[in-house]
Amino acid sequence: MHACSGTPRADSRLPTAAARDVRADLLRGWAIIGVVAIHAAGLVLPAAAYFAVSYYFRWAVPIFICAYAFYGSRPVAPGGYGDSVRQRAWRLALPLVCYSLLYFLVLGDWRQPHWQGMQATLLRYLRGDGWAGQYFFLILLQLIVLLPWLARWRIRGWLLGLVLLLYSAGLQWLPLAWQHWPWLRAGGDRLLPYWLPYALLGVYLRQNEERWQAWTERLPAGAAGALLLLVPLWLSLNHDIDWPTGPYLLPAVPLVAAGVYVLHRRALASMASSRVAAPLAWLGRYSLVVFCLNPLFVHGLQQAWPADVRQVWAATLPLPLAALLALAVVLGICLLASLVGAWMRRFALLRSLAA
Repeated sequence: MHACSGTPRADSRLPTAAARDVRADLLRGWAIIGVVAIHAAGLVLPAAAYFAVSYYFRWAVPIFICAYAFYGSRPVAPGGYGDSVRQRAWRLALPLVCYSLLYFLVLGDWRQPHWQGMQATLLRYLRGDGWAGQYFFLILLQLIVLLPWLARWRIRGWLLGLVLLLYSAGLQWLPLAWQHWPWLRAGGDRLLPYWLPYALLGVYLRQNEERWQAWTERLPAGAAGALLLLVPLWLSLNHDIDWPTGPYLLPAVPLVAAGVYVLHRRALASMASSRVAAPLAWLGRYSLVVFCLNPLFVHGLQQAWPADVRQVWAATLPLPLAALLALAVVLGICLLASLVGAWMRRFALLRSLAA
């Protein structure tokens, strides 16, 4: 996904392909594969394997927030705050509305025989539950109001570290808070405070880019790459599917996501000029459209493969074969959605939906 150069891209587009950071594209490509795996791998994999995979990639959406803040945290000229927020809001609202309308029609949500049912459906869309991924736009719409102010504020490293540690510790106690305050539970994981630490990380790294580069270059590239892949295993090995506040609000997620984002430049530097990695970077440049369209492909597969058939497959297929089939499904969805995005970019009216 992108936006700027690291999330579903909806703002602060880089001017030319030559100006792009290929390492960011590679990370975005790897992250969007993870998002699609969260949505689609369960079609084939048995439950235990699916949860291990889906929790492994729970860092993906947080790093899109980091990257959105990193590339979008430019101070606004005096008097330009309102214009900046309006422009960013428009760039987010257009794909949000268009894709929401698409899902409203395709999923059959418009077929409500009673007004009460239609009210419930509209409320579901307004809170970001209309289609998988819709919530992300609501988070960004909250973030754009604060981002110009964060960019003007010099963030200290000790403060960022303290925020991340306190946030992670606070998530340990969040289920108790949800029990005592129903209004907090009603907000789910869409509330801005849950995502603000990732934005702070992005702004801090933008303000201290040279220091970040120098610090990570002390690590051997191979060690950084190994850590990039191994650190998320902590989420796979210690996941809790019954955690009441949901997978993105597990205490370990902010620390893992921060580690992945901080390491990615060093870890992926050697791949930036590799032809082998070019398809992954290409996918990263279409992460918005893949993010928005992959639930549509998943829905189509769910209609083509009834649940009882998929349950039989999950129970009878050998795990290596099921894993290969799941990988084929995930990569196939990524390829088809990115090709749709490439086609959409050929038309001015559709370009903003595949930015």
